[in-house]
Amino acid sequence: MNPIAGGATAAPSRFLTRHDLSYAIFGGLTPIIITTWLQKDVMAPAHYVGGLAILGFVLGLLPLASGDYVARKGK
Repeated sequence: MNPIAGGATAAPSRFLTRHDLSYAIFGGLTPIIITTWLQKDVMAPAHYVGGLAILGFVLGLLPLASGDYVARKGK
């Protein structure tokens, strides 16, 4: 075990692969997209962040829309 990181590296490899892949895609494409978009719109970074926030919200609601979510009964 790494004495500095402790158990921080004990995550399953499937999580690390997905996590690394998403960072590589968004981390690599964001500067290119924003730089190109800034030539046409000064507010491009704000629109990009807002669009990704909306996308994240919609993707977070997908389990509710698919019917797989079962609400717990209140106390």
